[in-house]
Amino acid sequence: MNQLEIFCEGQVSPLGIDALQPKLSWRVFSDVTVHTQRAYRVWVASSPEALDRDEGDLWDSGRVEADCPAVVYAGLPLASRQRCFWKVRMWSVGRELESSCRSWEMGLLKPEDWEARWIGNPASTD
Repeated sequence: MNQLEIFCEGQVSPLGIDALQPKLSWRVFSDVTVHTQRAYRVWVASSPEALDRDEGDLWDSGRVEADCPAVVYAGLPLASRQRCFWKVRMWSVGRELESSCRSWEMGLLKPEDWEARWIGNPASTD
């Protein structure tokens, strides 16, 4: 069994990411075969349906000839609370692997994004 697992900031489908350009990485899990990466392609989209069509409306790295299993997001600017869907295709000698779709959600990136009401008794002087 060969499986390509993907991680955003070292986590699977994290919530509350505060990095404006998150680190995206991947790893092949295999029973016996050793895979030496030759190239990769990363898609980041606003919906899983776009990924199904191989459309990265937020970012598409294009095919990159490199053996590095990590990249920094370099797409459109991300907003607070934005949910991003992504996948990776990796090429090795004579083999192509594609991850399943995963997601990450951005946290609150600017002070004005925080909304809260005071909890407590306003008449209290403690």
